[in-house]
Parts: sequence; C-alpha cells; structure tokens
Amino acid sequence: MTECLHATVEDFELRTKLDSGVIRKVTAVSGWDEGASLETTSPGRPERHGTFETPAYMRGLEPVIEGAVTCPDHATAVEEQQLFGRILAGGAYGTLTLQHAGTELLSARVRRAARVAIIPTSDRTFSYRLQLFSPDPYRYGPEQSASTGFAMPPAGAGLRFPMFGHPSGQIDFGAPPVAASILLENAGPQTAWPTFEVVGPVDGFRILDVTTGSATDFTGSLVEGASVLIHTATGRATRGDGADVTTGLRMPVIPTIPPYSQREFLFEPLSAATDAVLTGRVYPTYF
Repeated sequence: MTECLHATVEDFELRTKLDSGVIRKVTAVSGWDEGASLETTSPGRPERHGTFETPAYMRGLEPVIEGAVTCPDHATAVEEQQLFGRILAGGAYGTLTLQHAGTELLSARVRRAARVAIIPTSDRTFSYRLQLFSPDPYRYGPEQSASTGFAMPPAGAGLRFPMFGHPSGQIDFGAPPVAASILLENAGPQTAWPTFEVVGPVDGFRILDVTTGSATDFTGSLVEGASVLIHTATGRATRGDGADVTTGLRMPVIPTIPPYSQREFLFEPLSAATDAVLTGRVYPTYF
C-alpha cells in the first residue's frame, strides 16, 4: 500500500498526532482503490450450448482500514480505545475520506459493517481494524460549484441614438446582454449527476444544457428567500423545508456531466427576470 496521507471518518482523524501525545497511524487499506465487486449470473441455455448473457452490477464498497495507536500512558490508551469503539456506532452513516500518495482525495458515505476490532499490544499501544460498507459503489472528489443570476440588460442596452451612428453604418443596438450561465466540471472517470439549487423570488425557470440543448423546467413559484433543490440523480425536486415538489419539474432528459468533461448550463426565467440565484454543484465521480 502507498502511504496514506489523509484518513477521516466524519471529523474523527485516523492518521494524526495529537497535542496529548497520541499518535494514530493507518497501516493498511483494502476495498477502496480496488473498487466495488461485480454481481452477475450466467444461467445455462436448456438444450443449447453456452449460457444466457445477463447484466453485471456493481455491489457496494467494502473498505477495511487497519491501523495502530500509540499513547503516552495507559489511561490515555483506554480513552482512545473507547473513542475508536464509538466510530459510527448504532448503524449511523458518515463520510469516509481517504487519500494515498499520488491519488486524489476521495470520499464515500459509509456505515460500520462490524464492530471495531481493537487489539491491545501493550499497556500504551493497540491496533484496530475498521470494517465499513457503502451501498454506493462510487467515490467522490471535492465538491465543485458555480452560481449565477438571470441575465439582466446592462446599462446602455437597447437602441442607441442616433440609430445609425455606429462606425459600421449599421443600427447601433448598444451593449449586448451578458449570458447567465454556470460551468461545472467532472474531473473523474465516471459520469456525474449535478444538483441545481435555485433561491427565489422566481415564477418558474429553465436550466438549459448548452451542449445537448435539453431543458429542465420548474414551473413552481418561489417567494424571496425560498429555495428548490433539483436532484438529477433521482429526478426529483425538493423545497428547502424538505417538501417534495417534483410535480412542478419537467426534465425529459436528465442532465449529466460525462467523464473528464465540462458542461455549461444557462439560467433563464419562464416569466419575468428577478433576483433569483442558481447554484450548481457536482462531485467528480470515480469508480
């Protein structure tokens, strides 16, 4: 295994040196860089040669982290053992973040797959084995985000008089409007699904994928400060208070960002332009 540079479960650091003199180390990681295993079947063809072709599906990730802890005294070692035993206790989910030398900083939502195995090696030291499980087979890089409002006519827009005063001799339309768009990038090798959050006031809006020309429309109204979050991975929309408002969503083609690609999205009103703000977010996605 290459050197582990970073390892945390939620805010709990697995690789660190504390002011108290405690030294936590990660000695081995498995089931992470190897990706998820595949699940498939190959039923035989009755009275025929060969087998039927069936799809293969990725199972969840099953990372296992092993390490060692050195403490300044026995009492501190007991406290550390208790802290390790409480990691994601009760079946709670948390974010596992790992980075090895020469690799990206990647995260996944995980829960414990078994109790934390703690093996004392002296009165001041112990080793541990942390078995985790993520139902999602993908890992994700740091969030990428961008925001914009609706395009407003800039100062000096519209017809400019005298109308034929432009050096070209053509009608002078003044300053051109500025397009309201965001650019999101997926630096990973797997297709990523962005989320779009719009904060009102607005009476309906459209998010247009410039590359494909497909539009995502939301026909609902938002008062000032209210928000709606569009989840492209699930095809659903929720308000800031958690209420489902998918009935107002029109998304014939799910907008995605292919591997190693960028996508530009235009933000357009379905009625009058307001001070609404669109924020797009995407996590670079890895096997």
